Amino acid sequence: MDIVQDLIRIMDRRSRDPSDEKLFNLAARGKALIYPNVFITVTANEWDFPFHSSISARFKGKQMTDFQGPMTLDIYRVLMETMQELLVSNEFFDEVYEYAIRVEFQGRGTLHIHVVAWAIIQPGVQITGRVVDKKWSPFVRLLHDLFKSNVDVQLGAYHNYISGYISKSSDAMNFPPLNILSLR
Repeated sequence: MDIVQDLIRIMDRRSRDPSDEKLFNLAARGKALIYPNVFITVTANEWDFPFHSSISARFKGKQMTDFQGPMTLDIYRVLMETMQELLVSNEFFDEVYEYAIRVEFQGRGTLHIHVVAWAIIQPGVQITGRVVDKKWSPFVRLLHDLFKSNVDVQLGAYHNYISGYISKSSDAMNFPPLNILSLR
């Protein structure tokens, strides 16, 4: 079973539970947050990606194919750690209840991520946008500046494009959250 489907069931249950006051009150006002409403895609451009300085120094002057493994691990680490740090209450999000990050590989082997989140956006804050369409919001600009990559951020009730990613797994990998892994 896909983690997104599991989280939908959890959020449905939480929205009906009076002890989960915030979600219960949203549901009582007809604004239940059962389905993910924030959709983020970050497609890393490995030739622009801000690699850790040790990766850059170690492979300076070499072809990217000479360091595909370390490059992929560094992209994974940076994308996951940074997204987990951003998916909390901050200047963009009033509250992030749940999220899932799916890691996939582009045709040339480079990682990209899809994020679904159940979140309340800060009042008056714009987070949607798409780099390739030159539609910038402060959140899209931040992600683009952090990752030097293509970014797409959409809001809505269970976007159509996410449906394909729930059942698709032929070129995807789901990793446990980083706080479970021992990276040291």
